[in-house]
Amino acid sequence: LLAPVARPDSMWVPDQYIRVPGVASDVHVPAHWEHRLPSGQLYSPPLVGTTPEGQSVPLPPGTYPPARPGLFAD
Repeated sequence: LLAPVARPDSMWVPDQYIRVPGVASDVHVPAHWEHRLPSGQLYSPPLVGTTPEGQSVPLPPGTYPPARPGLFAD
């Protein structure tokens, strides 16, 4: 695999597992690019996560602080 090319206005986010309120198991979020806004916040595009059971979980687009553990806070 080739490493993604770094772009100053974007950040590569590798595959991750997160907790989503209302979902019983961790949700796999596929790798994606997040765009850095002039405010310093990160913008995540709309994504579709999956549970180990195969359930699709829509993850809405949005802005987040530059340092965050995942797409949703516990």
